[in-house]
Amino acid sequence: MLLPALTRARVKAQAISCMSNGRQLGLAWLMYADDNATRVATALGDAIWVEGGLGYDGHSDNTNTLYLANGRLGPFLKSVSVYKCPADQSKTWGNRPPPGQDNPARVRSISMSQAFRTYATEHWSSPPWRIYRKTSDMVNPQPANLWVMIDENPDSINDAGFAMQMDSRSTIWQDGPATYHGGGCGFTFADGHSEIKKWRDPRTLKPPMLVTYLYRFPYAYPQPNNQDIQWFLDRTSAPMR
Repeated sequence: MLLPALTRARVKAQAISCMSNGRQLGLAWLMYADDNATRVATALGDAIWVEGGLGYDGHSDNTNTLYLANGRLGPFLKSVSVYKCPADQSKTWGNRPPPGQDNPARVRSISMSQAFRTYATEHWSSPPWRIYRKTSDMVNPQPANLWVMIDENPDSINDAGFAMQMDSRSTIWQDGPATYHGGGCGFTFADGHSEIKKWRDPRTLKPPMLVTYLYRFPYAYPQPNNQDIQWFLDRTSAPMR
């Protein structure tokens, strides 16, 4: 009886800490825009919010906190620890370090929506889909329903952007979301609030969506008619009208 209670308490504490991190990142993102004539820090383009790529390959980017401290949001944050969800146990070599190698923790688990960029990508067309360069662009969806940052699945995270295939409409996970908050994922929205989204489609909570800390996510993974993908897309962008 004690172990399940302790597990639930740990998951709840991690979710509370994650939401606090998300709110700090969201506030810093809005403060950056206030200081830059409403131009936002982006996932792609000339105002990339943070540099560095992650993997299970021992690369120094996995542990480089200078990328975080010197990133666009660095001046508005007190600690680089907010870039890593407390539920993320990823290490620089994953769960299989080479013999004799240290295996330090990776420093980031947060990615930004690729809707915040300055040009179209191969995953979607703009137009018809909106992209957001300034806070004044955020009219559809409204900021409270437009997500900016996400706890990305540690097996999926590589660069600082999270991609959704808008043109596919409810069929494909281009990148993978986290599932370790009791079957949910942390989000920060454009109005600065953060929340945990509990996934509803059983397929979102089964392999290969579950973290392994061993291998890369199977990018562009199809799950037709997944209601969780639809929830994502509805809060990622909207058609221009």
